[in-house]
Amino acid sequence: MAITMAWSLAACGESSSSQSEKESSSQAAQSEKGTDGGVTTVSDQTMNEQSGAAEEPNQDIDDGADISEQTTTATTTAMTTTATEATTSASTTKTTTTTKATTKSKPTTTAAAKTQKKIIPATQLARMTTAQLKAVIGNNYRAGKEGDNFGVTSDYFPHVFLVYNGLNDADSIKGAFDEGHDYISINVLPGGLIGDNAYVGDTFKGLLTKIECLGAIEIWGDYNYSQSVVDGQSVRLSFDNQKQLSALKDKQGRYIDASAINCKSTHASLTVGFKYNGKYGKKATVTVNNQPIYLICSENSPVIWNVKKGETVWVGESMSGARGPVWCAVNLYSPDGKKSKIGFMRAETLKYL
Repeated sequence: MAITMAWSLAACGESSSSQSEKESSSQAAQSEKGTDGGVTTVSDQTMNEQSGAAEEPNQDIDDGADISEQTTTATTTAMTTTATEATTSASTTKTTTTTKATTKSKPTTTAAAKTQKKIIPATQLARMTTAQLKAVIGNNYRAGKEGDNFGVTSDYFPHVFLVYNGLNDADSIKGAFDEGHDYISINVLPGGLIGDNAYVGDTFKGLLTKIECLGAIEIWGDYNYSQSVVDGQSVRLSFDNQKQLSALKDKQGRYIDASAINCKSTHASLTVGFKYNGKYGKKATVTVNNQPIYLICSENSPVIWNVKKGETVWVGESMSGARGPVWCAVNLYSPDGKKSKIGFMRAETLKYL
């Protein structure tokens, strides 16, 4: 089935928010490492050894004393008793001294508190100006390169780069950020937080359950992308396993559902200020109650949303083959005002307004 389709997300609006830095409490010296949202803090331990063992008292033994055979039984008994008491006293003194030494040798530990930074997701960075961001992160930023990506990064958003068009060296990029110029786009690399608790490196199947709306993967030569919605922002995602994706294209067409294969996200990009509002294309109303929006042009694909009869959606271009149903790409912002949706619906279930 030959398919032609041009479809993109509309973008509008910009909002801003700021994050405050959180301080962690002092940890015990023997505490385990703790991980929160990808940030790991470890308590430093300083061992202060103190030695205070007292020396054992010297005991002088007089071996030159003779005991006469005429010594009475009473005298012998008294001497035996005295010797026994001396031995007992020495043993007690030794035990006490050892105990004190052991107590004094017990190490004293101190724990140094570390600052635990709250990671700022890329979707929030896309709604902030440079001035707003610097008010949160202070001087905790640097310019550099990771792979082919140049930009500003920080411990507050690791593996995420704020991009300035036309600037591709660390000094120029840092200078622009220092002077307060606003970045225009954001690149998220493996391990970076996109938003909605979704990270680059998550599988396609996993992203289906995390983000607002994961779009089908489109193949363009040796590249692929999924135009999706994360935390209200338009996000373009790229994936690995290109060979299997290309094989799926032969079966499913231009729009691919990769939930059945081991396919991980490798990159995400956002344009600053572009917030998805679901209003792109021509207005149409739904004529069938609880009509599904599918991930791809197939009723066997995952269902993104069920739309009630009479609800309004925005329709992109339709597509059809020589035989079979006609499908339409649809966009909408859910009636509860919380979730954006993109996907495909059967054309016969829609009536243009």
